[in-house]
Amino acid sequence: MTSDNQSFKNWLKSITEQIQFAQRSGGKKRMDGKSGDWAWFERATSYRLKLLLSPVKGALAMLGWKERSAISLNWLREHATELWTTRCLLADDLSRLLYDFSLILRTTSHRHFLYPRMDYDDLARLNKAIPFSMAGLPEDYLGLPLQICDLTLNVSGSEGVNMQVICNSQLLDGINYYRQYFVTREGEDISPKTGEVVLDCGACIGDYSVIFAAMVGPSGQVHAFDPLPLHNRYCDLQSQLNPNLAQVMHFNTEAVGKRTSKAKQNAIGLDRITPGLRVEDSAFDFISLDDYAKNRLNRVDYIKMDIEGAEMDALAGAENIIRTFKPRLAISGYHKPSDLWEIPQKIMSLNPGYKLTFGHHSQVRWESVFYAIHKN
Repeated sequence: MTSDNQSFKNWLKSITEQIQFAQRSGGKKRMDGKSGDWAWFERATSYRLKLLLSPVKGALAMLGWKERSAISLNWLREHATELWTTRCLLADDLSRLLYDFSLILRTTSHRHFLYPRMDYDDLARLNKAIPFSMAGLPEDYLGLPLQICDLTLNVSGSEGVNMQVICNSQLLDGINYYRQYFVTREGEDISPKTGEVVLDCGACIGDYSVIFAAMVGPSGQVHAFDPLPLHNRYCDLQSQLNPNLAQVMHFNTEAVGKRTSKAKQNAIGLDRITPGLRVEDSAFDFISLDDYAKNRLNRVDYIKMDIEGAEMDALAGAENIIRTFKPRLAISGYHKPSDLWEIPQKIMSLNPGYKLTFGHHSQVRWESVFYAIHKN
């Protein structure tokens, strides 16, 4: 038996034992309840829908129906080779540890496994927050009330920059505690820098677009993409609230994809995409990032993608950018179980010169991110 085979067997045995240990709690659940920083998740639309469907799925299972494969211990064993291969691609011990923790969390659920949270210095300070209220626009997002937050950045090169951001209360946690787009790995800071060109794929309501704009400053550019009309309205308001950053932010109403195409039907009635919700490709105009950059950009430094399971197609549509400009990448890898190996493999196939790391940035199954920094 080779040492690699033995290492694989040891890893699979270890992670199986950890999952089984977490599952032994049976019906018992974590008791931090409303004080837990995951409690908001249980108010989200997709989680409520899952609860409503649970008894239906149970009844169908008794009749012999089998649900499409999701993450479970059997699933993990079935795909252990792919998961191990990805784990071996990761460049540092911390990434490998967090990758294992994310598998345990997704297999056992947030009610049985406490994902560790790291301590950082704050990147942003909240000066003031007022409730968001605008006629014709929802005042909540993902079950949390929206606010207009006055924030000050505490980032090298952007110290003291102020901004007004429409966001929910989780944004500040995302910036200061979980940092899915602002991590440092192997001594290299993945965050956007002064003067850089950023592609924000999956801008949602534009909250992170504003923060990226504050980080790159007036000499940089942020090109953001989101196809939902409701999201576009919030993004327009973000620009209006930040006239000092408006010239930096360029909001686009296309979805990013493998190729550029026009919608075959309209997106009327699609007012928001919650994590886990998929929509038909034909509902939107699509643009490939290569086509977008071709006549507009002479460099791309940073790409963030969180586009509800369409990351593989969007990466394929950014092949020339990734090979030519070698931007730093922060690509979500949690929408589909197979994302946990297909996305890193796709990145390395597009440019083998990348160094891969990994992070998971919430107490629930959302917000796993693969990072890539070119070795040169």
